[in-house]
Amino acid sequence: MPARRESVDLARYGPRSPAAGEVDYRGVFQASSSPAMVLDTNLIIRDANPAYLRATGRGLADLVGRHIFDAFPDNPDDPDANGTANLNASLQAVLATRAAQSMGVQKYDVPDSGSFVEKYWSPVNSPIFAEDGELVGILHRVEDVTEFRDDLIRALRYSSTHGRVDPSTDVEVNRRFTEYAAAAMANTRLYGELASKLGWASQRFADLFDLVPVGIGVLDETDHLVDANSSLCELLGTTRADLVGTAGRELLSGDDPGTIIPGADARPEEHARERMLQGADGLFVHCKIHCAVSQHDRGDRAWLAVFQDITEQQRRAEELHYQATHDNLTGLVNRQGITEFLDEVCRNPGLAVLLCDVDNFKRINDSLGHAAGDELLVALARRLRRSLPAGVLPARLSGDEFLVIYPEVERHGDLRACADVVRDLLSTVVPVRGQRLGVSAAVGAAVVTEEASSEDLLRFADAALFEAKRRGPGQVAIAEPAMTTSVTERLYLEEELRTALERNELALHYQPIVDRNGDVIMAEALLRWPHPERGLLMPNIVLPVAEQGGLLPALDRWVLRTALTEAASWHTPQHPAVGITVNLLGLRPGDPSFVEQVADIVEASGIDWDRVVLELSEASFVDRDNQTRHAFSAINARGARFAVDDFGTGYSSLARLKDLPAQIIKLDRQFTADVHTDPADRSIAGAVADMARAMHRDCIAEGVETSEQLAQLDAVGLQAFQGWLFAPAIPPEQFRALLTEGRCQRVGSAATAQVRP
Repeated sequence: MPARRESVDLARYGPRSPAAGEVDYRGVFQASSSPAMVLDTNLIIRDANPAYLRATGRGLADLVGRHIFDAFPDNPDDPDANGTANLNASLQAVLATRAAQSMGVQKYDVPDSGSFVEKYWSPVNSPIFAEDGELVGILHRVEDVTEFRDDLIRALRYSSTHGRVDPSTDVEVNRRFTEYAAAAMANTRLYGELASKLGWASQRFADLFDLVPVGIGVLDETDHLVDANSSLCELLGTTRADLVGTAGRELLSGDDPGTIIPGADARPEEHARERMLQGADGLFVHCKIHCAVSQHDRGDRAWLAVFQDITEQQRRAEELHYQATHDNLTGLVNRQGITEFLDEVCRNPGLAVLLCDVDNFKRINDSLGHAAGDELLVALARRLRRSLPAGVLPARLSGDEFLVIYPEVERHGDLRACADVVRDLLSTVVPVRGQRLGVSAAVGAAVVTEEASSEDLLRFADAALFEAKRRGPGQVAIAEPAMTTSVTERLYLEEELRTALERNELALHYQPIVDRNGDVIMAEALLRWPHPERGLLMPNIVLPVAEQGGLLPALDRWVLRTALTEAASWHTPQHPAVGITVNLLGLRPGDPSFVEQVADIVEASGIDWDRVVLELSEASFVDRDNQTRHAFSAINARGARFAVDDFGTGYSSLARLKDLPAQIIKLDRQFTADVHTDPADRSIAGAVADMARAMHRDCIAEGVETSEQLAQLDAVGLQAFQGWLFAPAIPPEQFRALLTEGRCQRVGSAATAQVRP
């Protein structure tokens, strides 16, 4: 039968109220975050602190005066329940040995509203002595480890074997375990003081001090170690005997002149700092050191320092930083890394940056595919990394643009000489996909000025690069004030183009494509921009600006919509079904919305699908994933056709012609310009025409300007022609007049002369 409930009288267990200058240990008991209760020698509950009541969901009146196993019985529905038996064995051991007993992690089924809640606690049972030495009770204290029991057990097992935290354990688990250990140490220190005051055993503090898997040291106020646990010795690769008496500053790396303990004027946040320690083997250990004021047994002040090894966390952080600041493809520093590096060195008087752009890189991508382009970039990056002088940083800015940073350019020669070196490194022959590609690069160089920021420096180099590319492939330009003005003008032009596009202020001209008889069979839509100040701007000016501003997709939609709407009106008795061809640069068949966008524009224009021809680069046909193949099939099924623009200018072979899902081949003007004088060009033109005919594809010769060219192209089998020999690109009203004439006459006749701009 349960014993009579009564209020606990702590007079037998220690002083009821503290004398002047003494610590209120009753207050410590009540305020502790660790659940604890007091038992007499008959295991009757005499008191419980608020933390214990919260952990069990019980009231003090419900517990005091009851036998512990009456208040907390085993779960009768759990045949494996043995919590009471284990606890009873530990309590009886305390009574028999008069010494503290630690039980490790135990499972308890705690009664709660008529049922049982599973808890995992780590109990410690300590004897309570009266002033005359009589054993009068037991302090039963627990640490609740329910939330992370499995991880804690694994961590404890590892640490007890290895003396340190398991490095493979999740960082969050280690952090929580370290916090748990530190909290347990703090609570144990309080209870150690309480036990010392009341005569309780304090062996638990010594045991836990040596058990926890984080380094702990006790330092005096002169920053000398007076004690160290096994984990700290293991961390530093030394012994307790060698550590005791060592100044804390001697544990720090040579770059850290400070002390372990905080200074007298240290702010609270400075009591936890990351420091670099140097072990006995000379290796460095990155630690977070938490310091708290403690007290020696003799009463004078000391510092308790917890050394948390964060070397692995630091390594992971450095690895993540490397990934964030380096290009995945080439391994070179990326844009973010460039920014960080330039911020560090931007005030160097000899700082120079060289911006490099691979010439005709888009052609390589279009012809051989993006994988081949990536292979080329990797090879060029390797050349830069291996051949540039020590201290010079190569980086990949974006796409086919590299950046080379000379922190002190005068050490390597003048700026022009350094730019020539970089240009020569990027002008080479690279084996790619079984072919030897000859590549070159344009280089724009700029050197820092007193008032220039890192952003200014990159802007100056970009201006110089623009000038180098204007001069031609493989050219070098040094930044000058006039070039910077040019970059600013390009930015203004980009904004003006955006506005012109929104206000429908652009224009299209149309160049006829004719058959052998001179009849117009289709026309190509070519972009023009009637700029209010600069006059009529051609595609070679407009398209780079659009690409720079990300306007190509919107520009493609405008051109396609305008051209198809205009062509829908071209119905004459002589030309009832003239086709319209539009070159697409921003809209790609691989885009998920490609078919929908094109279909919406065609349907809105009212033009017949079979009059529509979409010109694309070779890359659009070569890189064919499922999405791209579906787009080609869907557009073809509606009746529209695809044309390969500028065929033969890339790094493709004629054999690839049979694999292209295009119905029209447009032979580039570089093969027609000298077809009447160069046997090689004549043979190439004939081969393309024969292959196209054999595979039932149409072939159009571009850039036909003379009767001699036309005669040779006609002789080798070309059946359609485009060029100034017939007409330049002309405004829509002039093109409609040309259609009314019935036939496109050659330049030199009166009719054609009237429509030539």
